[in-house]
Amino acid sequence: MLPVDVWFLVIFVSGVSSVSVLPPTKVNVSCANVHVTVNWEYGNHQPQTSFSIDVRGVVGQSVWRTTDHHFDLTPFIWTSENYYMDNFYVTVRAIQGENQSEPVKSRTFTFNHVKTTDIICKLDFPPVALNTRESGATVKFKNPFHYYKELQPALKPGTASLRFSVSTDGGDEDFGCSLKEENCKHDITYPSECITLSGMLLDRIGVGQVLFRKTGRVCIPESTEVHILVPVILLSTVVTLVIVAAVVICKVKTSIKKPQSPPTCLLPNPRKQRLRCDTVIDIDISAVQLVVSSKNLADSSVTEKNPTKRFWDSRAELYTGRQQAEFNNDQLEALGLMAKGHWTDDNDDSVKPDSDCINLDEEEIEMSPYDCPHVPNTDIGDGEMVIAYGGR
Repeated sequence: MLPVDVWFLVIFVSGVSSVSVLPPTKVNVSCANVHVTVNWEYGNHQPQTSFSIDVRGVVGQSVWRTTDHHFDLTPFIWTSENYYMDNFYVTVRAIQGENQSEPVKSRTFTFNHVKTTDIICKLDFPPVALNTRESGATVKFKNPFHYYKELQPALKPGTASLRFSVSTDGGDEDFGCSLKEENCKHDITYPSECITLSGMLLDRIGVGQVLFRKTGRVCIPESTEVHILVPVILLSTVVTLVIVAAVVICKVKTSIKKPQSPPTCLLPNPRKQRLRCDTVIDIDISAVQLVVSSKNLADSSVTEKNPTKRFWDSRAELYTGRQQAEFNNDQLEALGLMAKGHWTDDNDDSVKPDSDCINLDEEEIEMSPYDCPHVPNTDIGDGEMVIAYGGR
């Protein structure tokens, strides 16, 4: 049987084991230009869990506490020249109440290219421009000390310097830039359309070196006049084509809408046209009383017995009618040679016969007198009344 002291020790060790805290995993330090961060993972996270971050270097150390799974070390690293030229490592612990886990250590890191560490951090160049000049080209960029505000607490005039190298088609050219200058620039001796740029930040004695990442190819931009001229030419061409197309369309529409006139030789001459139409006057035709004398009856009986005499008498009447047509239209209407119509013995006193327009210039067609209607009681002179033939 175990003594009482031994049982008490066993119970104490079991209690401590039951409240042990798991440590974080995958503790990594990353550099992104001037920024330095540390991050980690923790699987058994509880609401009261926090983490302790301990940064240690040759010249100093610092400890922080956070509930996040990452922490920004940038302000600490750029505190002074001694810090950004030193090398560091980070340890992280998980804390739950009064208990804490075992520390987990990161890889070593530094900005000093001369130091031997796991991670070498580098800076990026500000935007670089390459411009042409009469005898070559000029490279120009913002001074990193003025471009990155994070560097200003650590860099003091006279405590650091900047050195750069330009690689051209003709070779490499080195130049420096002080912290007082707002911009760093260099006139390239060898003509070159593209360059690459590298550089470093040196400490006061020129031993410690913070490297700048080498840039890609930086080339002279194309002339702005060319970029402006090309759109102007294209716009002028389009406007000209639109105007020409509009003129052609207008001409085509005009030629379609406007009918073509016939040749002058085919146009009628108003001076040579002569239209003649005698006006037919409407007259009232009244009923007349037929008076036949004994002499006319005797002549009529003789004429009926002698056909030859009747034929020549009718020809004479027709000739007389033609003479009357040439001089007196009223007589022609009475004979029926110009007016066609009919009348009746109705209650109306008069009727208006239908009238036609007769062209007097047309050649008369001779017809048989037997085809014409009879016109009785025609006076042939000296009061002698005969039966005559009228017009068709």
